[in-house]
Amino acid sequence: MSSLPPNLSFALTDRTFTRTVLTPGITFTVIEYSFSTDGGPKQCTIRADGDIRSLEQLFICLRDEGIIRDGTNDKVWWGCLWSAEITNGKISYGFTLDGMANKINIIYLQQTINQAYSGSGTQAETGFSSDTAATADYGTFEKRIRSGNLSATAATAERAKNLANLAYPLAITPKVGSSSGAGGKPFAMIVCKGWPETWANRYYTNNSGAAAGFERNDVVTSEALQLLGMGQAAKTTIGFTSNNFIEDTTASMLLGTASPFNHFFIEGAASNSNIAWQVLTSTEPGRKVTVTPTTVSTEAAGASVVVKHVGQEIKQIISLATDNPFYAAAIDIRLQKSGTPTDNVLVKLYTVSGGLPNVLLATGTITPAEVPTYMSWVTATLDAQVLLSFGTDYIIKVSRSGSVSTDCYIVGVDTGLNYARGAMQLYTNSTLGWVNRLTNADLIFRVAGVVETTTQISNVITSVGEFITGVQIDDASGLRTVPYRDGTQTAKQVVAELAKAGTSNNRRLLMKVTPERKLVLYEEPVFGGATDYSLDVDGELRLRNDSSIPKHKCPYGQWAFIKPLQFAQVPSKQVFIDEVAYNVARDELKIVRTRDRKAEFDITGVDR
Repeated sequence: MSSLPPNLSFALTDRTFTRTVLTPGITFTVIEYSFSTDGGPKQCTIRADGDIRSLEQLFICLRDEGIIRDGTNDKVWWGCLWSAEITNGKISYGFTLDGMANKINIIYLQQTINQAYSGSGTQAETGFSSDTAATADYGTFEKRIRSGNLSATAATAERAKNLANLAYPLAITPKVGSSSGAGGKPFAMIVCKGWPETWANRYYTNNSGAAAGFERNDVVTSEALQLLGMGQAAKTTIGFTSNNFIEDTTASMLLGTASPFNHFFIEGAASNSNIAWQVLTSTEPGRKVTVTPTTVSTEAAGASVVVKHVGQEIKQIISLATDNPFYAAAIDIRLQKSGTPTDNVLVKLYTVSGGLPNVLLATGTITPAEVPTYMSWVTATLDAQVLLSFGTDYIIKVSRSGSVSTDCYIVGVDTGLNYARGAMQLYTNSTLGWVNRLTNADLIFRVAGVVETTTQISNVITSVGEFITGVQIDDASGLRTVPYRDGTQTAKQVVAELAKAGTSNNRRLLMKVTPERKLVLYEEPVFGGATDYSLDVDGELRLRNDSSIPKHKCPYGQWAFIKPLQFAQVPSKQVFIDEVAYNVARDELKIVRTRDRKAEFDITGVDR
């Protein structure tokens, strides 16, 4: 590759990033290139001169890596060859990656016969289908196309038609009347874009599991009821007989055969207290029940006892399914009232020791007003956000803040045992401790959490940034948001939205892609640091030691102190340089955009 004035050269690396593409017969002239804090290298424009056969070879180089080097062989710009347009005589023609789509999903209104005249329909999607050859060659370019009222067959046909038309680079509309290069020779104008531009061609979905901030067992098809904190008032007359009957001789006990009224114990002075009893049958519902264990003895009248249902507290061991840590922020459970309880439901998150709750990490409170009289999802927002780590067990414990009574709560549990990473147990008292439910079940729950925005960006790029080799987080944002994404936004939109929030230091979160195609996330520096620039009347950007910065290096992403400002009333003499463009022929560096401003001005004052 020949060296180009002013000592800049341009070369292509093939789409596999393994070898330099030979372009004999072509001379490249770098026209202009730019950088921005949105991702580093943004765009460059290059002229290619040569014979027409050589120039047309550029069309098969789209999506190759384009690299500009200076006279010292340093990379000064890098990105992706996006378009090439040849001017030959009076016609210009070419190809571009703009609009290309080799993986397509059609969103449409699916009609049935009886909707033919109404124009209505149910929204449906065909799902994505790919041109495997095109994706293998160019990478994935996704597109969701919104169509009209269609049948499923017609929508699938439309998807196939679009794949056939859009799977490869698209022709640029020919222009007639253009003038050719010097001496009538053909030339080409090629445009390269920074790698972040490819993120606009991928949608990002994150709607399940730990990566989306969820640990859950929300299966309700096998839902059963479990009493929480149910107990009878103290009784002084209760009968224990040898034929395994227990009878309340003074008032009805809320005992019966139906779940969840099937597992209870007697607590108090009776000789048969602190034994867990299972109801077998009820000869007189609410008064006399047949129970197990069958070995019982008569208890004299006057023994002070309390009848309690098992389930004073409920615990469920949980752990993350995948290595995607998140901060637990809320826990949903299935809950309803029984009677009119006036105390709160407490949902607590603990560490685990020996299968038991150990260190309390956070507490969520649910008030009686939040609990309906029918089974429903209820949210307990935690008073602290807790980082859940992969490979570590945690316990969700559900309890009442008040005493047991006939006015209590009922919790939804899953008898289908659909949760594989931990078991549920019920608490009785200090003597009986934690016991298994008569019919084993898992708690029905959803732990929802948040993830630091910089971690989310890393996850997005790791998932769909197929041309990025890695993500380096120089400064964590310190801000956490819900990572759930429904797949309707592109990766570029998601990343921009997350970065826009900035950092917990009230500074912006900036990004750049390195020559090795690694994404670096960093916090906007504070003015007054060693990396600040100065901008003097000669139009030169200088470092702190007053040495000038070569314009072709495109200094950006730093504060610049404007020396000529002399007025005392000027509140600030500094600007933050967000985007710059370097014009090679004029050796001119333009400041295209500064922080919070879109006004364009150039440093040299040559041409705006």
